[in-house]
Amino acid sequence: MPAYFKYLLTLLLINSYGTAFTGTKEHFSVNYQIVLPETIKTALKNYDSSFVTYKANDFSAEIISSYPFRVWQSPSAVIGDFNGDKMFDVVFLGYNAKHRLAIGIVSNKNTYKATEIIKLDLPNKDKINPHKNLTIYLSLVPDRKFPDEIKGNINAGCNAFQIIKQGKGAVLYYYQSDENRFSFYKGSKPLFYNYKDDSSFLSASEWKQSYKNEMPRIKYSMSFSSRIQSIIKKCSPDFETWDQDDYIPIITKLYEFSPKQLLSAVVGDFNGDKVSDAILTGHSKKINSISMTILSNGNDYKLHDCSNGSYVDPQKEWYTGELGFFSYLEYVPPKKFEGIFSGYPLELKRDAYKWDVFEKTSSLYYFDGKNFKEYLISD
Repeated sequence: MPAYFKYLLTLLLINSYGTAFTGTKEHFSVNYQIVLPETIKTALKNYDSSFVTYKANDFSAEIISSYPFRVWQSPSAVIGDFNGDKMFDVVFLGYNAKHRLAIGIVSNKNTYKATEIIKLDLPNKDKINPHKNLTIYLSLVPDRKFPDEIKGNINAGCNAFQIIKQGKGAVLYYYQSDENRFSFYKGSKPLFYNYKDDSSFLSASEWKQSYKNEMPRIKYSMSFSSRIQSIIKKCSPDFETWDQDDYIPIITKLYEFSPKQLLSAVVGDFNGDKVSDAILTGHSKKINSISMTILSNGNDYKLHDCSNGSYVDPQKEWYTGELGFFSYLEYVPPKKFEGIFSGYPLELKRDAYKWDVFEKTSSLYYFDGKNFKEYLISD
């Protein structure tokens, strides 16, 4: 691992809303937190102070493993401009004591108003836990993916959303400003935003400005079992992590989070024993930058590598007019590389990870049985 890699990498580990989707044997858990400005919090509370947004671990494992988590999209909350006024709105999936609910918080000039979208009676709690292994979830839909049958009913540039029933289909909901309510369309297949749709969500400059203005967004983090925590302390007893907001906004906008990858942490089977390992990086009380590798070792884990470097302040890192880190991690599954940039082909037999410098270089790191080797895949 090159010096600059050790110097800049950090682990993302922040206190979460309590929403977690777990890794192997729950040693590594990725969490998400729905960050809301006070105006949206107040509108939701005024509508139903007992409303609870579903947690990630309330959903089925199949949904969590395949869902395209984004800074504006999770199974229980989606963020978009549903009424076309260039302000962010939020739709939540959750429950109160009696009902399962989908609630939209839609901007109304300088304030927000709650709109009830669906209300379903909860199953008998004596027979089944109504809040576990959920098979319904939300997705955000860009205007370019609207079905032709409803395009004339929606303002240009607006977002819509879907409530998807796993294995059953989807219902698309779109906002009708003249009636101040959401209408639905049942004929759509499951649709998702991807990076190609980001241009219709917000331009880079609009995103950056909204980010500074405390826009609603979803933040991701990682937590660990007590065993992993004890190993982390061997490397640094005061280990802390970078917040997601320490990266330049355009990266958080484009990045797809998952149970295997955050901007600054990757979980995968790097040594090929079918047990999850982790690349974790961070800092010690803003004194040192720290990176560490934790590998499975039989029925236990061991600290394979612990590196310290000078502390890097994200507020002093600058890239294209933005402050924050512009390099990040990605999980890489087994696959073949042609070797255009490295000069020789490589066939990965096990998981690896990438270290990306935004709009510049990308290097792959794979474990050879003793150490991680670098393989250049773009420049």
